[in-house]
Amino acid sequence: MWELVRNLEDDERAAQAFVRLAAFGVLTWLGSLVLAQSFLPLSTLAALLALVFGGVGWKAARNEEPHEASTFVAMALALSLAGLWVLFVFAFLLRLA
Repeated sequence: MWELVRNLEDDERAAQAFVRLAAFGVLTWLGSLVLAQSFLPLSTLAALLALVFGGVGWKAARNEEPHEASTFVAMALALSLAGLWVLFVFAFLLRLA
């Protein structure tokens, strides 16, 4: 966690982290489409938030603008997307049973 915060203090690394956040949002949406369609509305909202926030954070980092609040939101979104993946795995395992 502290490594992520340290990375977001450097503008170039922050730009890369925000691009990864947007990609993780798209990957989460695709995972929901394949593994657990019942979570599709929730994952669509989370993916859209990750895409928008990833784009805005990337632009801010490229312009070397302050991004203390964006660091908090990026970590919260990343944890939310990770939580969705846990739910996807459980839904997939229940579907197999």
